Amino acid sequence: MAKNNAFKLSLKKFRRDLEQVINEKALTLGEEVSKQTAYAFQRMARERLLKYSDATGESSHLVQQVADNIKVIEGTSRQLTTTHSDSSKNKNTKSGRYAGSVVNVKIDKQGLAMFLEYGTGLEGKSHPHPEAEKFGWKYAINDGTMKEIKFEVNGVSRVRKVKWYTNIGKKKGFVFTKKMDSYTTNKDIEFHNYSQPYVVVNPKKPKKDGTMRQPYLRINPYADAVESDKTYVISSGIKPVRYIYNTKQRIRNILQNSKSISEVMKRLNKI
Repeated sequence: MAKNNAFKLSLKKFRRDLEQVINEKALTLGEEVSKQTAYAFQRMARERLLKYSDATGESSHLVQQVADNIKVIEGTSRQLTTTHSDSSKNKNTKSGRYAGSVVNVKIDKQGLAMFLEYGTGLEGKSHPHPEAEKFGWKYAINDGTMKEIKFEVNGVSRVRKVKWYTNIGKKKGFVFTKKMDSYTTNKDIEFHNYSQPYVVVNPKKPKKDGTMRQPYLRINPYADAVESDKTYVISSGIKPVRYIYNTKQRIRNILQNSKSISEVMKRLNKI
């Protein structure tokens, strides 16, 4: 799932769902309940994210940053409309302003918070998130398609078409250039490209019309292959961690199935 319009739409639905299922419900139960709910959510989501993400040691700080961005905002106030059913099963609506605390999941520039939650690539496709379809989240959308890569040989620019998803040995995935802020998993494979040097050939014989032929490039079969300076990674994607979904389901169960406010508080404290 790339960071495009589809990503933005999924993010919008993700935020709204979190608001409706957790924050707004907790706010209507009182300030103390909303505070306990927000902090319980934060604890559980952070714990699951750090425990189940498959990040390499180099990328663990990126996961920690995502965890740190799950924040609790105290002292908020919102105008909400609630629905209640009386003994005769009639539904009554009530509007009012509710104060308390809410949980906020800040999405980083790379979108890693969403990628870790829902998964990406072939890994995500093999282990789809329960709400992927609901939120319009797609996996391995470029599998089976081609892309153009630009490179330069002896000052000459070239373009070559390659598959988005390719095979290196027994591993199939997409290839990207590793950078300082790249997220990598323990299943990814790093490698360097090796290329045969080219030589410039200056034709000595002219064309039939007497004009000289243009110089051209030819692989030098006598030179050793050159290793690339860049490090590349082949990745099958990210398996969904579901740190928000699993936490949301547990919190919702507590809020919906507890018989009293004291029971809600007691169960939240155990998280």
